[in-house]
Amino acid sequence: MSQNKIAIINSKSFGRYFPEQIERLEAVGGVDFYRDIDPNIGAIELAELLQQYEYLIPSVTPKFPREFFENSPNLKMISRHGLGFNNIDIEAATEHGVYVTKIIGDYERDTVAELSVAFIMGLIRHVVPADRALKTDNWGKKADFYGTELHAMTVGIIGLGNIGSRVSEIVHNGFGSEVIAYDPNVSYEKMKAHGAIKVELNELLKQSDIISLNAAITESSFNILGEQEFAKMKDGIMIANTARGELVVENELADALRSGKVKSYATDVFATEPITADNPLKDFEFNILTPHIGAYTDLSLKAMGDKCVEDVELVVAGKKPIEIINKEVVPR
Repeated sequence: MSQNKIAIINSKSFGRYFPEQIERLEAVGGVDFYRDIDPNIGAIELAELLQQYEYLIPSVTPKFPREFFENSPNLKMISRHGLGFNNIDIEAATEHGVYVTKIIGDYERDTVAELSVAFIMGLIRHVVPADRALKTDNWGKKADFYGTELHAMTVGIIGLGNIGSRVSEIVHNGFGSEVIAYDPNVSYEKMKAHGAIKVELNELLKQSDIISLNAAITESSFNILGEQEFAKMKDGIMIANTARGELVVENELADALRSGKVKSYATDVFATEPITADNPLKDFEFNILTPHIGAYTDLSLKAMGDKCVEDVELVVAGKKPIEIINKEVVPR
């Protein structure tokens, strides 16, 4: 087997806009692309498909569970092309001497936060349905797009970490909105420094006029918004999600949209990606749905791709990569 085999997995953007990144990888090894691996592929089948590779650069899919690592004896590193890593069994990777790395948080902070704010503005001013109406010769529908003003709203942010804190800064400092936030891992003082007031989840649900989801997926945040939580919100609440689809129970959200409890939902992320043709979130006029484009800006993609390439270059050279998740790993 030739050494330094590298696979790019389920990333539609890696190398597309910055071909020099592929050239750098080719300088240290062979590079293959797997753009459309089934997100739900079995661990054994995935391991068999990728058994020749020592370095993997995957997107948010597929999943890399324990069985994958048990059947991947040549693997040295998974360098995630993105911030999250919940699709990778970190404990198993560590046991098998495989580095797992992620993108440095600052690379996506501004770009994803700005999309969150774009979603908020799009929801409160109904930009997408108004555009659609005009393009279908429905100028007369303009009265349906009665909006509100962000400076007069209470914005609730769930997850005030790297990206959520930037959303708070933009909304509070830029628009003058009151921002309240729920994040058990962030102190009152730190939230205040970013322009937010720390509250408990129930208080946020009751007080917010619009909610921005910016939390990572953990045991406590998985499906954090479901039927019971929607019931506590103001009638006509609007919700924006640029974090993870699994933060929301989608079928219960669809019920809340049908009843009018939730007026509209803007999301870049879904529980299943790509979304299915019958996903009910597509059925609501005022919803905004985008295909996981949060990091799709020139600055962000350049920085993300360069970092993944540097990870490979470093390990090939016998050095440690950057932003190691499992720092206790002992490389083979």
